[in-house]
Amino acid sequence: MYTKLIKIAIDAMGGDDIPDVPVNGIRTFLSLYPEQNVFFVVFGDEVTLKRKMLGIDKSRYEIKHCDKFITSDEQVAFAVRHSKDTSMRAVIEAVKSEYCDASVSGGNTGALMALSKIILRPAKNIDRPAICAMMPTKKGKCVLLDMGANIAVTSQNLLEFAFMGEAFAQVVLKKKNPKIGLLNIGSEDNKGHAYIHEASDKIKESHLKDQFIGYIEPNQIYEGEIDVIVTDGFTGNIVIKSAEGLGKLVKVLLKNAFSSSILSIMGYIFSYLGIKNAMQIMDPNNYNGGMFIGLNGVSVKSHGGADKYGFANAIHTAVSIVAKEMNKKIMEKLDLS
Repeated sequence: MYTKLIKIAIDAMGGDDIPDVPVNGIRTFLSLYPEQNVFFVVFGDEVTLKRKMLGIDKSRYEIKHCDKFITSDEQVAFAVRHSKDTSMRAVIEAVKSEYCDASVSGGNTGALMALSKIILRPAKNIDRPAICAMMPTKKGKCVLLDMGANIAVTSQNLLEFAFMGEAFAQVVLKKKNPKIGLLNIGSEDNKGHAYIHEASDKIKESHLKDQFIGYIEPNQIYEGEIDVIVTDGFTGNIVIKSAEGLGKLVKVLLKNAFSSSILSIMGYIFSYLGIKNAMQIMDPNNYNGGMFIGLNGVSVKSHGGADKYGFANAIHTAVSIVAKEMNKKIMEKLDLS
């Protein structure tokens, strides 16, 4: 149990199924971690939230009314210009003012990125923060960034992502000298866009030169040989969503296979624990919650389509970042890069 009270700002109006998923995510988190010293500040329509949050211990949360919210399909520039009094802006401002320790939102990624950058400000020498999260591999976990915050990038952005990924892997994965790979369509020097080639050259000239293993292809992500996968937000978002879709497909195929005959059902009974463990490893909800790395404050992005378990895991990610002072340690390492 964390001795210090941790306050998490929740954007109850961000995501596909609002406010049900954020509210039920809080409910699920409290049922899974009842002993944790966590308090929620929930931003959204007060009348709706009072009704939706019935049954949750009132000593564990407070509601802050917001008149407006940012929809998932709003253009980023428009959303930022009209963000006053929205739940998304309010949760980030709660972190900036130190009223809360971290924020969680499943809302519009571009708007969340822009507002987080404007309000919390990037670290020194960091132009664009990135969404950083972990993915399962044969040997444990790896770090992937960017996962959707920056659709178009430069070679300098990719270099900065490599710096941030190294710091994240050192703090979270406890890797002293994490191996860095640059995602590409092939390992050959002539493959891929020019800015990827330029980023490769820049990484080779940086303090990461001995940790950089060069280009890697998507199928190598899951081998577990590389600790940090660097890519642009467009590609990273496709990677993570493809992995989620594959995980769901495998789950359905296994269910169909093990229910096809009596012998299959018996096989399932005998192998239940192994299958359950494998499904947990592949379940995208267990990896939900990407940290905006490179900011002077903790802002966590939940997948817009996450269910209550996924949102609860995003909350757990935010709580862990605060409790273990991950962002502070990462920022300190970035200052040394």
